[in-house]
Amino acid sequence: MKQVFYIVIFASILLSTISCKEDAIEVYHGPDLVNILAEEGDGVFVQDEEMTEKTFSILLRAQSVLSDKDRVIKIGYGEKQTAKKGVHFDMPDEVILEAGRVDTVVNCTVYKEHLTFDPLLIDFRILPSDDFEGGGIHNSLEVKVMIGFPMQWRDPTGWAANWALGPCTQAKYKFVYEMIGTLDLSAYRADYYQSLKRLLNEELVKNPRLDDDGSPMRFGS
Repeated sequence: MKQVFYIVIFASILLSTISCKEDAIEVYHGPDLVNILAEEGDGVFVQDEEMTEKTFSILLRAQSVLSDKDRVIKIGYGEKQTAKKGVHFDMPDEVILEAGRVDTVVNCTVYKEHLTFDPLLIDFRILPSDDFEGGGIHNSLEVKVMIGFPMQWRDPTGWAANWALGPCTQAKYKFVYEMIGTLDLSAYRADYYQSLKRLLNEELVKNPRLDDDGSPMRFGS
């Protein structure tokens, strides 16, 4: 009799566990939407590099249940857009999300020829299609395209510039370029960049600048 009792208790616990697991399964209920997210790369060309075009990738992730058929995602652009498609960049207007998948990656090609140091903006948006009502939680993505500056000092010693000038930022390198007209710092290596540091900091006293993070720019520790 005890065996029967324990079997009944065990079966009850097992059924209760299965029931709880079924209750915990969440099924998406809502409109079919698409989220657009940065995946890899950017639209910034480094000053003086020979590269004429580059690509960055974008992740498109469906906010919906799986489908057994291919679906079309339409991509458009918002009101903040300043970059021109076909001139500054190229990107498909439609992307196929294959059956059985909830995400896909698409590449955007950026062209250096007409870019300057002033950033232009690509304001990606998800448009309605026959398969999706529009954008999800992440319904837009802004990407700057421009000619920028290196994030590491071009220093033949490999260490002295970072020691004397401090960590490199794009804003700092832009200021250096404006002051000495080149990204090559080797002319100042004889005194381990101390004279360059003085030159830059003296100019900043007269004409303050902000660093990439918005703090007052200063070279050295």
